[in-house]
Amino acid sequence: MAGIPVDKVVDISETREENMLERVCPVCSSGQHYSVHSVNFEDNIGLLSGYNVVACSDCGMVFATPLPEPSVFEHYYTTLSKYDSSLENISIYDQERFQLITKFISTFLKNETRVLDLGCGSGGLLRELKKFGYTHLFGLDPSKAVADYYEGKKSNIKVFTGYLETCEIPRENTYDLIILEAVLEHIPDVHAFLGNVLKLLSKDGLLYIGVPNLWEFKKCNDGPFQQFSIEHINYFSSVSLNNLMNEKNLSMLSIEQIMLPGAPGIFASGIMGIWKREINKMNNKIVKDNYGLEALKDYITLSMMMLNNIEEILKSVKQNEREIYVWGTGTHTFRLLAATSLGTCNIKAFIDMNPHYVGRLVRNIPIKLPGSWLDSSTPILISSKIAQSEIEQYIKTDLKLSNPIIKLYRD
Repeated sequence: MAGIPVDKVVDISETREENMLERVCPVCSSGQHYSVHSVNFEDNIGLLSGYNVVACSDCGMVFATPLPEPSVFEHYYTTLSKYDSSLENISIYDQERFQLITKFISTFLKNETRVLDLGCGSGGLLRELKKFGYTHLFGLDPSKAVADYYEGKKSNIKVFTGYLETCEIPRENTYDLIILEAVLEHIPDVHAFLGNVLKLLSKDGLLYIGVPNLWEFKKCNDGPFQQFSIEHINYFSSVSLNNLMNEKNLSMLSIEQIMLPGAPGIFASGIMGIWKREINKMNNKIVKDNYGLEALKDYITLSMMMLNNIEEILKSVKQNEREIYVWGTGTHTFRLLAATSLGTCNIKAFIDMNPHYVGRLVRNIPIKLPGSWLDSSTPILISSKIAQSEIEQYIKTDLKLSNPIIKLYRD
């Protein structure tokens, strides 16, 4: 496909940067890769300012490099998590996803199965499993708020706090099913992480994995380059994911490619699969993902088109020279600050519903919760596609504000 350059093969031994760690392939551990796209973020609350999206020369796995040390990611997820903010009110879209996952895995389980959901977030999937009659339910999440919530509810869902490597969680082949839903795309050292996961899995235990689907990124219409987020650093296809499982002596029982709604008219691509542990498994052959790179190029082209459309809107905002509020301080905003005219607009304040962000500064501009302090004459620019309609309704209906609204996307 024309227009998307692919750089020469890069050997990581020649490209080390201070305080950033170059990665080998998360699947086959090759040190050679093709650089495909450079991602940049601005003032991103301390996690990272960018990375290169690369494709492994040997197996085709797509991933981000270089990255900060794993301890930087641990600090971020412990102190700035946005996943503990929906404990009481799980969205209808997450509920639909949890119902789909539960239906998928329930065909392989008995009600007495001991289930561990690693990176359980709100615990919504565990709640759905409870509705299906499962009674031995455990979770692990970096945010203490999640464990406190379920302890307060006195439910039979037990959530541990911390990270797999260090937390006090029952070990030694304890669990019959381990769930990694929306987890592996976040993990800097995938092999080390899975090694620790498998220590908890029973002899004939099952591993469920759900991740975004690289092959269908071009169908994800949640904004330009949103699949290359601050947090997502591994980009799997069904081929690369099964390659990884083969490396860990796991045999695939079932795998599906799915599309899920994330908001009205917004869809996300995904893979969900379940694998069985086989200690004496011999067939560990890696199959090269020959389609992943082309799918990646298609996604980059579509994202550039979206970014160019946004830039035209932002140029008009800049020419107006009026002060604006920017609603949202996630990946979408950090990318626009680095790649568009947003960074040169007259931003009065950032607004965000995540209490962990409030009081911090972006470009020396404060992040605040929405409230009565808002000047009704100052326009509010909504920096989100997936939540644009929801935010607009909240501004008008819940906050009853009459501020002019600047939208970056058509409804």
